[in-house]
Amino acid sequence: MPGELAMPAAPPQRYHVRARVVAHEPLGGKYRRMVLEAPQVAAHARPGQFIHVDCSQGWVPFWRRPFSLSGRSGDCISFIYAVVGPGTRNLAKRRLAEEVDFLGPLGNGFHLHPTASPLIFVGGGYGVTPFFWLLEQAAGRAVHLIHGARSASELLRAAPNGAQVMYTTDDGSYGERGLVTDALRRRLSSPSARQAAVYACGPRPMLRAVALLAREFGVPCQVAMEELMACGVGGCFGCAVKVRGAYRLVCRDGPVFAADEVDWDEPA
Repeated sequence: MPGELAMPAAPPQRYHVRARVVAHEPLGGKYRRMVLEAPQVAAHARPGQFIHVDCSQGWVPFWRRPFSLSGRSGDCISFIYAVVGPGTRNLAKRRLAEEVDFLGPLGNGFHLHPTASPLIFVGGGYGVTPFFWLLEQAAGRAVHLIHGARSASELLRAAPNGAQVMYTTDDGSYGERGLVTDALRRRLSSPSARQAAVYACGPRPMLRAVALLAREFGVPCQVAMEELMACGVGGCFGCAVKVRGAYRLVCRDGPVFAADEVDWDEPA
């Protein structure tokens, strides 16, 4: 039936882990990077997937928090987070050798187009974090990264390897004044971008605008969607979005979807 909730396919391999913190460092502003020793997760994870972390102290906050994976090295995985609320404030207090409880790797990741050039990554706010790992997967290819935020304090200005980077801010406090979609339109308008592919992560209004631009220029686009979720494993159905006329779960069927399959006019 149209609009019915489609049951997700069998989930990819995932684990419930208590992992040791092996690195925990500030990246500037409110951002921090945490590295966890988690061999089983590292063996199966891919860019675009996420982990669901217990950030509680006592019972606050009650629900886990999702964080996109930003890298893998040997037996370790890493993620980048912004300190913005009680959960991430608790997380910021974790010290080396302490343990972090999480589920992962969860969801489905990005698939790099085999022949597209350039690859254009578009990150809004902390939605840029999965592209640090995806850049490693795209080593040797032409990559452009457009990273935007409301102001300079919300940009993650860690230098990614192997990409031409453009920063945009709504208020003009850093980089170019304007939206990431303004910069993306100019990039897609270039004759050299006729064979491009776009990958985006950020708030839903930004993803919708990116998807419409990709459709206008006739280039493939994948989006990693950000939705509120409680369980992270498809049990609560709280992160449903409409894809091809049926409701899919961001935590199980996503977070990465083909942009042209998402019903962007459906209320979030």
